[in-house]
Amino acid sequence: MATIVPESIIAGRYRLRAIIGSGGMGVVWRAHDEALGRDVAIKEIIWPPEMGPDERETARRRAIREAQLAARLHHPNIIAIYDILEEDDRPWIVMQLLLPHRSLRDAIHQDGPLSPAAAARVGLGVLAALQAAHGAGVLHRDVKPANILLGPDGRVLLTDFGIAKASDSPTLTTSGVLMGSPSYIAPERARGGQTGAAADLWGLGASLYTAVEGRVPFDRGGALASLTAVVAEEPDPPDHAGPLEPVINGLLSKDPDARLGIDQAAQLMRRIVDGTGTGTGTGTGNGTGTGNSTGTGTGAALETTAGIGPPRHSDYRALLAALALIVLAAGVTAVAVLGARAPRHPAPAAAPRAATSHVTARASAPPPSRGTPAPTPSQPSRPSQPGTAGYHTFTDSTGFSIAAPSGWPISHDGHDVYIRDPSNSGIFLLIDQSDQPKPDPLADWRQQAANRESSYPGYHLILLQSVQYPQAEKAADWEFTYVRDGVPVRVLNRNVLANARHAYALYWTTPVSDWDASYHYFQVFAATFRPAS
Repeated sequence: MATIVPESIIAGRYRLRAIIGSGGMGVVWRAHDEALGRDVAIKEIIWPPEMGPDERETARRRAIREAQLAARLHHPNIIAIYDILEEDDRPWIVMQLLLPHRSLRDAIHQDGPLSPAAAARVGLGVLAALQAAHGAGVLHRDVKPANILLGPDGRVLLTDFGIAKASDSPTLTTSGVLMGSPSYIAPERARGGQTGAAADLWGLGASLYTAVEGRVPFDRGGALASLTAVVAEEPDPPDHAGPLEPVINGLLSKDPDARLGIDQAAQLMRRIVDGTGTGTGTGTGNGTGTGNSTGTGTGAALETTAGIGPPRHSDYRALLAALALIVLAAGVTAVAVLGARAPRHPAPAAAPRAATSHVTARASAPPPSRGTPAPTPSQPSRPSQPGTAGYHTFTDSTGFSIAAPSGWPISHDGHDVYIRDPSNSGIFLLIDQSDQPKPDPLADWRQQAANRESSYPGYHLILLQSVQYPQAEKAADWEFTYVRDGVPVRVLNRNVLANARHAYALYWTTPVSDWDASYHYFQVFAATFRPAS
């Protein structure tokens, strides 16, 4: 086996830079695609020395299957797969790189448990990812905090479909070997029975328990003991779950047919995020969650769910069944992720900004390029903050600042500031601003979405939800697609209530075909934006 070191070139085009993640079956590299001129993450599969030739072949096929399954999924809460290749008799999986992200596991270890509302926001992101995956016929089978990534802009991503399984494909797992992390394996899998979408929801329930309690629900100090607890015991009642406890209880039902479904869980968690959840009530679960999905499931379906009551806290006791021989495969938590957040449209060019009481959602997209826009008044540019090489800090005359890619022209139209990709005028960030903000960004977006969606040909909602954003007192995302001048485009619009005097809209749009490759720009925009004081 050849020695792989930084600056090695893989497949004649990917230059490895540095290791950014590691696990029991490999490492993840930050790399540069010299053919396309973009940074990527590459998962290098490393076989354990005790693995024989037949086992390596099975693992190789499984790794290729992982990439093939994940490549079928196109969703802002799921990692994007660019390529799969074989080098040195091993698979390498090329993924989108978005930095900085850390796993939910690391966030809990570093910052402590999450509040019920913060955990519910994470849960909504995972539910959106699972809805898309299940709708495409893909089961994740290893939902756990280490595979849930959190972005600085509030985005949540589900990664590492390392033991994913197509719902209609045969398993590649050797008979008697159970893959996964014990506390997050559903009882039906631990008993060796048939599993479906509900098993992934169990993993989410156990992850939410860990998020609010800071401890794993069924950890008994060993794999066999932990799996026994999963099958036969209740977790200790959570002390800090508050209104999230019925959701956790419903997701951790031993009976997959009684387990809370995606739509029900999403409605309950949305109530918690909005501050209307009570944490009590009755109702029944839905084991399949997404059995009637169309295959294009996104946060839109989660947003429109209504009329479903809270879960029933059922009797979870089950008889202990014989447990399979367990081989735990440690997953690689990659910092590579696919993501997107909610968009919104700017206001009609004629709308007077000073008279508005909120940042306006436009009925039509900004013009691609109106001749030569007047330059925006600004302070002299200076190098941007560490970690944003290739950017410079732009400070607007109104007081806000943001890191802009070097070479991207900055212009203004009234109070609107545009930062455009010089090679594609359809890729740009618009910063809209108001000095008379409304107090609730989510309510503002919901009202404007209801009023404006008919203005967008082929409009399709992806997300409409509150998000955590460090630069704001409150923030909300509105993300959708529509057809502009015959081209399908995607929009992510963040409503930022910075303070009592300043509100902004960070409106990011690209053609749908360019969204994945360009999203890293919005991540830097969102992370470096600083409102006026």
